[in-house]
Amino acid sequence: MFAVFKFNLVFAGLCAFALVASGSASTNDHAVTLRYFNIRGLAEPIRLTLEYLGIEWNEVAYDRCGDQGCPPGVEDWDEAKQAGLESGLFPFGQVPSLTIDGHDLVQSHAILRFLARRFQFGGSTPDEELAVDIVAGGAQDLRTRYSKLVYNKASVEDPTIIEEYKDMLGTWLPFFERLLVQAGGVWFINPETVTYADVLMFDILDHNLRILPDCLDDTPALRQFVYRFAQLPPIQSYLSSERRRSHANGGSAAMDTPTHAPDSVPDYSATPAESDEPAITLRYFNIRGLAEPIRLALAYLGLDYHEVAYDQCVDKECPPGVEDWSKAKEAGIHSGLFPFGQVPSLTYNRVNLVQSHAILRFLGRMHHLGGASDELQVTVDIVAGGAQDLRSRYSKLVYDKDSVTDTTLLDEYKTMLATWLPNFERLLVKAGGKWFANQDHITYADILMFDILDHNLRIVPTCLDKTPELRSFVHRFAHLPGIHEYLVSDRRRTRANGNSAAMDTPSAPPANEPDYSAEPEPLHSEL
Repeated sequence: MFAVFKFNLVFAGLCAFALVASGSASTNDHAVTLRYFNIRGLAEPIRLTLEYLGIEWNEVAYDRCGDQGCPPGVEDWDEAKQAGLESGLFPFGQVPSLTIDGHDLVQSHAILRFLARRFQFGGSTPDEELAVDIVAGGAQDLRTRYSKLVYNKASVEDPTIIEEYKDMLGTWLPFFERLLVQAGGVWFINPETVTYADVLMFDILDHNLRILPDCLDDTPALRQFVYRFAQLPPIQSYLSSERRRSHANGGSAAMDTPTHAPDSVPDYSATPAESDEPAITLRYFNIRGLAEPIRLALAYLGLDYHEVAYDQCVDKECPPGVEDWSKAKEAGIHSGLFPFGQVPSLTYNRVNLVQSHAILRFLGRMHHLGGASDELQVTVDIVAGGAQDLRSRYSKLVYDKDSVTDTTLLDEYKTMLATWLPNFERLLVKAGGKWFANQDHITYADILMFDILDHNLRIVPTCLDKTPELRSFVHRFAHLPGIHEYLVSDRRRTRANGNSAAMDTPSAPPANEPDYSAEPEPLHSEL
């Protein structure tokens, strides 16, 4: 998981550098001027965006200077406000205001949306644009609650006010954590690029860390997010510069002002310590079974995970490293970990998932294991559905106790395979012969197909003799980096099925153990 994490961080940083270096953030040679008070406030997301995009900008800072006069570099707000109302520079008598490309813009979110359209910073598809709007709206709601707290003078004297705010964060922050994880765990919309939704989320989380330093302790994905964002090269440079204002709020606030220092100044110079709790935990019986495709996916993706193994340990002690399923099932139903009282279950950055195909589809969305286009995704769904049908027939055979004594059952099963396997071979060849959908990388459909073909090779060793393309496929898959290492590791369970099955169980070894040590045969197109 760390390797994927690190790649995305570096990729995002390179994207930021490329944007600056290429000059793609050109502003038609017009001066860019930001006008706001001499605090972070509502202008800070705009400053962060300009810095990230590599746009040079000037700033005019305002304050209410009164009779004592303004300090150097600061203008009197009352005079500027009146002039701005008359000229139209401040149509609502408010700041921030941004002058860019000859436009005078007001309203902080309108300014951010303009920058997003101007510099492709707001999602690359309609679906992503919608997701940006949702996250940005949530960040705005959270900021409204923050402002209500920090501009309430009673909040520094009445501890119940801050406790109520902490309770609110305890409810809201997990919502944002789930959105982040569902998007891939790197950025809130697209795991490969920042949008202004990420800017808004960093800003409000940073504000909260200054008054409640432990507010992200229970949301590790959010904590990693703020550090990841802060360490983007242009952002890191800005955060450590004198250009950044020292306080978040104006003099009328009760917290984080020039006269009321914040409780904490976050240090983003180092990545925070990882939580002791594993980021990914798989729970299943001590067999391959329905969890094996998930294990294969995690191995292929290079994601570190912890596994909890279960067995029916009634009237006996569970072996080391195995927990009693009856107890775990009851506890999981009550806690919601196992809503159907079934496994496999996958906890991914505190998001609890069940149903094996739902888990695979989730990993597919998170790590690009689905189809590379809508058409290819349809193919993935078709092949995955076919693999599931074949697995149902396999399970019906191996969990039928008569199958080991009544040879007609196995013969009927072989006849079914002789019909079904050529169907899969035709789909494979039609797709290009290498994988079942994308030809440049696997999808979770390929994982499901390898798994069920491997299961069948264990009980019918000759089942692929008349489908050479499928035989080459399983060998090709078995030699993929990550997969090959997993297949020969101690981590792989030795048996496919539980003790209630009649075949390939701890007490009934399979007829065959496939040998994938030989190099896969080349594609016909490569000959």
